[in-house]
Amino acid sequence: MTVKAGRTLNLPPLPPTQALCSDTFRPPPLDGSLSIPELYDWHYEHSPQHPLFVYSDEHGVTTTIRWAQAVRAIHKAGRIVLDLAQGSSAPKSARPIFAILANNDAVTYFTLMAGICRAGFVAYAISPRNSPAAVAHLLSNTGVVHVLVGSETQDLADASLQIMRESGTVPPDQSRLPTFEDLYFVNLDTEFDPLPPLRYDWNDPLVILHSSGEPDSRPVSTTQFFIILTLRFDRFSKTNRLDT
Repeated sequence: MTVKAGRTLNLPPLPPTQALCSDTFRPPPLDGSLSIPELYDWHYEHSPQHPLFVYSDEHGVTTTIRWAQAVRAIHKAGRIVLDLAQGSSAPKSARPIFAILANNDAVTYFTLMAGICRAGFVAYAISPRNSPAAVAHLLSNTGVVHVLVGSETQDLADASLQIMRESGTVPPDQSRLPTFEDLYFVNLDTEFDPLPPLRYDWNDPLVILHSSGEPDSRPVSTTQFFIILTLRFDRFSKTNRLDT
């Protein structure tokens, strides 16, 4: 299903079922007035102190990452991929595809995926459980211009790109995957450099996943229109999940 390109979708209003008594969270508008990446910035302004991630380290020390800190890190990630895109040897495209081939923590992975999208690019999550041949197939079929590689998947990336070269396909550029420390262990208060506003076509892919099952893994593009409809489902829930 597709929709006409434009600033808003003018989706019908949703019932007020979530965050009815929360002091820190305001439900974002899901009427199509904001694109998915713009929702991150909306949370930065309206729900800055609401927890997004809570995790414990090996010593049992609990850390909370709130929306304000996370969105600053998302913009930091976006700046990193923008710099990589500008220095890329790949042919320029309107919305370059950046792939992630890594097996890292959920906070870093989310931040990078969101940062790629906020920069105006397409984020492609590739499972490191694939064989080199499968990874080469997934990269070739989507026109990836750059792949971010974790230290634990460097051998897999090298083997995959070599297969592409041997088949006559120009491989994408590759870079070291930014770490959690790169994104969060900087002074995000003083070094925050917001990305410029962007407009998106609701029919364009925002993220790409892929099916399982070698050797026929296939990329699956997900549009912003599909994601906004999925986000709206929760507003019809009888359970208020956001009053903590």
